[in-house]
Amino acid sequence: MEQDEPGTPFGKYELLDRIGSGGMAEVYRARMTGAHGFEKIVVVKKILPAYASNPSFVKMLIAEAKISSMLHHPNIVQTYELDEVDGQYYIAMEHVAGVDWLEVLTRSIEVGARPPTEIVVFVMSEVLKGLAHAHAATDASGRTLNLVHRDVSPSNILVSMNGEAKLMDFGVARSDLDPSQSEAQSQGGRTLVKGKLAYQSPELVARQVIDHRSDLFAVGVVLFESLTLKRLFKGDTDLEVLSQIRDADIDQQLSRHPYIPEPIKAILSRALARHPTDRFGSASEFQAALLDYLFEIQVRVSQVDLATMLHDLLDVAQPTDEDSEAQSSAPSKKKPITRPTTRPTRRSPDARPQRQSTRPMRLEVLDEQVDGPSTAVTPVLGLQGDPHGSKASQLQDTEAAPEVLYQGTLEALGVTHFLYRLATRRVTGRLTLDSPEVSKEVAFRAGCPVQVQSSAHQELFGELLVARNLIDRETLERSVEAAREESRPLGELLVSDGVIPSHRLLRLLEEQFRTRFLELFCWQEGTYVFYTGEPEATHTIWMGTDPYELIAEGVRSQLCVEVIEEAYAEQQDLPIVHRDNRHITHNNLRLSSRELRCYGILANAGTLREALEACEPEERPALLQVVFLLEQTELLSFAQGNS
Repeated sequence: MEQDEPGTPFGKYELLDRIGSGGMAEVYRARMTGAHGFEKIVVVKKILPAYASNPSFVKMLIAEAKISSMLHHPNIVQTYELDEVDGQYYIAMEHVAGVDWLEVLTRSIEVGARPPTEIVVFVMSEVLKGLAHAHAATDASGRTLNLVHRDVSPSNILVSMNGEAKLMDFGVARSDLDPSQSEAQSQGGRTLVKGKLAYQSPELVARQVIDHRSDLFAVGVVLFESLTLKRLFKGDTDLEVLSQIRDADIDQQLSRHPYIPEPIKAILSRALARHPTDRFGSASEFQAALLDYLFEIQVRVSQVDLATMLHDLLDVAQPTDEDSEAQSSAPSKKKPITRPTTRPTRRSPDARPQRQSTRPMRLEVLDEQVDGPSTAVTPVLGLQGDPHGSKASQLQDTEAAPEVLYQGTLEALGVTHFLYRLATRRVTGRLTLDSPEVSKEVAFRAGCPVQVQSSAHQELFGELLVARNLIDRETLERSVEAAREESRPLGELLVSDGVIPSHRLLRLLEEQFRTRFLELFCWQEGTYVFYTGEPEATHTIWMGTDPYELIAEGVRSQLCVEVIEEAYAEQQDLPIVHRDNRHITHNNLRLSSRELRCYGILANAGTLREALEACEPEERPALLQVVFLLEQTELLSFAQGNS
């Protein structure tokens, strides 16, 4: 790529050296000159010549300049002006004499020393100061911008050699400043994936509506990586990274780093919560938690401490072979490296945590077991077959044969309660189901369905893509053949060929998973066997969906109301009994607003008939579904008479 030579004039600036470049722009350290020998070192960000006439890139740079110009804070890189020279638009910005935080972490890895925890906490608290200002920013008329940075990462945090920490690059920020920009960055109310993948929030990769708490998640990721010098989310493909972000299994990650102070672990757990409502409410609240930690350990950190660490870390020369040979005969003249206050604990191989498997893990059965047969009293809703003991029929390969935990036959409407029982028992294993038309296998991890294999042709991934008009039949057949020849998953091949983006692939796999699983609720007959243990690995990623939410959705979307009504025909006058369930409440089912109204009607009705008479005609189907769902999840039953 061509670049301007040092000393090249650019309007009123002299371009000194290029310090960075990206997909649409390049960044130069430049000198601004004026009358009577005035000069000032700045940074000039200008659109690459090849894209200078592209309206989309020009619009993005203008939007970045407009947003940045409204942010005046010592922890945010300042923007001076937006202009153009010979058709090339540029932004002039504050020059920070230092490095980005990514360089600090990279150098720390090279010298084998984690940055001191208190220094990391100080830097993150300074970044959060800048974010708090950005999140509360207003336009000239005082209207809140509702700004979200969307690209908080180590490379967008600058630290000066004087100990300042500043947030930069609002190039992909979302705000209310430009409605057309917001429309361009979202589709159907869902946010498009922007910024660096490894620092995005679960709601951002899921293309859901985001707010400022998405930035707080990103700060949490940077905090974790700064303390550990390890990537929080990593994988061989973008899809694997997206899957990890979506699941946000932070506690397991933290358990691998015992040297992180417990108060910091608590802060990380909250900042990196999967659901935004469980995170800090604001950047200021996050910052206050970090400062409280420093106060509790009675440590005061200032810019001087950060500057000292930077000089000690960055001024150390890289050792050469000659240096190594001379070390034994000559004293070292290198400056000492600032070592972390907490060093990793060396552990024996047996004590080291094992690499996380991509398959369901074996889990100890909880002490709190679900015992006894089904408590649902509706006969037609029952499930035939009892738990098998150790004398159950075994597979031929005795060494690898898993234990058969359940085995039997399904009757109409029988799946719901069985899946509920698996969820409450938190079993790990695989459930095989066979009907006259189709066979399925569902992998479970701690009671949660995580993968579904199906023999139904219409449930194949390629058929889903064709049904959604994402590819045509010819492309599908060609891609399937290529995937077979290369022994690669079809989805991975389509991503690598640019047919579908990786974040869209994740959404499609989730859709396929839900379609395959929810179809089980329609089964009228069949047989099942549940094997404990670890299912065989496949190329498909694990979904990790809430089992109770899935059960509720299955009843809501798949079951025929007329069949449910017929099942309850003889029980409409029996007294309703609301049961205490030690495993779940109705809140776990995530009922809709209409279903919650039906739940309230049931709470005040003595019988099902009274409840049906009290509800509006259009709510009758929802009420029957809620009754069925509550009974199958053991939150409701009917009192039986003497007969």
